[in-house]
This record gives sequence, structure tokens and C-alpha cells, in this order.
Amino acid sequence: MNNAPMGRARRAASEFFVIVVGVLVALWIDAGWGWLEDRGDERALLRDLQADFEVNLDEIRTAAVRRATTSNLGSRLVRDGISGFSPDSLDAVVMSVYQVWTLNPRMGALESSISAGRIDLIRNDELRSALTSWAGYFEDAEEETRLMMPHVVDLYVATSSSFLRNASSQEMLELMLNDPELTGVIAMVASAYGNTAAELEDLAHQTQRVLGLLEAELAGAS
Repeated sequence: MNNAPMGRARRAASEFFVIVVGVLVALWIDAGWGWLEDRGDERALLRDLQADFEVNLDEIRTAAVRRATTSNLGSRLVRDGISGFSPDSLDAVVMSVYQVWTLNPRMGALESSISAGRIDLIRNDELRSALTSWAGYFEDAEEETRLMMPHVVDLYVATSSSFLRNASSQEMLELMLNDPELTGVIAMVASAYGNTAAELEDLAHQTQRVLGLLEAELAGAS
């Protein structure tokens, strides 16, 4: 008779223990599954970022070469005039005067991850910091180019009549060089591109750093 209450208490305790263990196991499985999902999402994000930044590095290097070439041609044109160039190179000189070499990086994966808060999936603090600061390097590299764009548009408008009457490259360059204001625009463009060289180099270095960190993370996650 005295054992009956004790037996019921033991059964109740056993059932309670089973329930608690079941809940804890379910929570552990859910947490583990969530962790696995996060790691999968992290790897996918890292791969997307790597693809974007590989394209960006190529574009930065291309822009650096083009800006250096345009800066050199513009400086020579202002300093030496048309006589500093061979006749068959004048077409390229005219085109360089009108070109604005802006950067158009692929930032879809980075911007969407930041706006959606998915950047926190990246556990590496150094990589996460490098990614969030990259846009600042990009803005520095583009600032002078954006400021000079309206002046290049003004230059084009001022010489558009020459285009319409199919003037030769020599005639167009002479028109620019005979107008102090237009010559000033050419000099300003050449100077601006020269000034952005250091910022482009910093941007390329930062992009390479991000790619190195991404590669290391992907290698560790595989």
C-alpha cells in the first residue's frame, strides 16, 4: 500500500524527465539545423562576394591604365600642342579628351547583404570590416572624376558644332587649344586623373585584401 504513491511519483518523475530531455533534444536539433543553414548561407554569400570583387579588381586595373593614358595625353596636349603628336594619333587624342573613365563596380552582393543585415553571417571580423569600409575607398577614387564630368560635358557642347560639320581631329584640337577656357578643361581633366592614381591604387589594394580574406574563408569552410 505504501509503495503505490512512491511508484506513481517515480513514474511522474520519469515522464517529466523524458519530456525535458525531449524538449532539450528538439532545441538542440533546431539550433544545430539553424547553425548549418547559417553556414550554408555564409558560404553562398562569400562566393557571391568573391565573384563581384574579382570583376571589380579587373575594372579598377583597367580604369587605372585608361586614366593614366588620358592624363598623359592631356598633359602633353596642353604643354606641347598638336605638334607633340603624330598626325595619325590625333583621333585617339580627341577621343581621350572626351572620355570620362568612371568606375561601375559590381556591388549587388555587398549592398544587399548590408541592407538586409546578412553581412552578420560572416563570422570573420576582419573580413566583415574590410567589406563595410570598401565603399569609402571607392568614393575616394571616384570623387574627382565625378566633379569633372560637368566640365567635360561643357567641352563637348562647346565643340559639338565641329562634330556636326565633320571637322578633322586636328581642327577640333586647334579649336580647343585656341580657347583658354577649353584648354583649361583639358588641363583640369589631365590633373584630376593624375590625382586619382593614388586613390585607385588604394582601392585596388583594398580589393585585393578583401579577395584574399574571402579566399581564406572559403578554403576554411570547404
